[in-house]
Amino acid sequence: MSEDIVHRKQLETSDMTFDFTSEIYNYTLVIIKDLCVRMANKPLQDLGMPSPNRIAAVSTCVELDGEQSYSASDLLSYVQNNISKLTSEQKDIYDTIMHCVDNNVGEIFFLDAPGGTGKTFVIKLILASIRSKNDIALAIASSGIAATLLPGGRTAHSALKLPLNLHSTETPTCNISKSSGMGKVLQQCKLIIWDECTMAHKKSLKALDQCLKDLRGKSKPFGST
Repeated sequence: MSEDIVHRKQLETSDMTFDFTSEIYNYTLVIIKDLCVRMANKPLQDLGMPSPNRIAAVSTCVELDGEQSYSASDLLSYVQNNISKLTSEQKDIYDTIMHCVDNNVGEIFFLDAPGGTGKTFVIKLILASIRSKNDIALAIASSGIAATLLPGGRTAHSALKLPLNLHSTETPTCNISKSSGMGKVLQQCKLIIWDECTMAHKKSLKALDQCLKDLRGKSKPFGST
């Protein structure tokens, strides 16, 4: 993982002499720690690894890098090879959503169709189109299985830091601050796709609504413009 980070930094800075440093190793440990907490809810000490020196700047970098680490050229190629495969109805959905994204128009869309009609295919194409422009598109899902079907997908509870006891919490909130990594991601993202959102508790949607309003300083639903 540290080799990947060094290689990415070399490309970003156009400096092929950029080499391993203690900061790179610490950065790698931060990424591994986030993965371990997300997947197993265990700190690195429990897994026999040293704990990183985590500071706010590194935390922010980890979250943003995770959402901006896609290969723009590969995604653009994917879009070009697959956009012609859309049916007329799928193309209408794709064009409508991309028009709003490209023109910074805040909208809420609900995509409902029987299984096997290509919803995931359309979603993947939209995600690829946005990410191919080095913009952020956040993919979350109500279940772990659904999350694995989306590129870069995460469960809503994990990504939005939602409380586990939604049913018993009167007014649940997303544990995300403006200075946190996910706070920066939500402030900059162009689109949030929530797969199987109808399976989520309504309080989780209300929590995201209030969180985005606070992070973006907007009063419209979900902090839209």
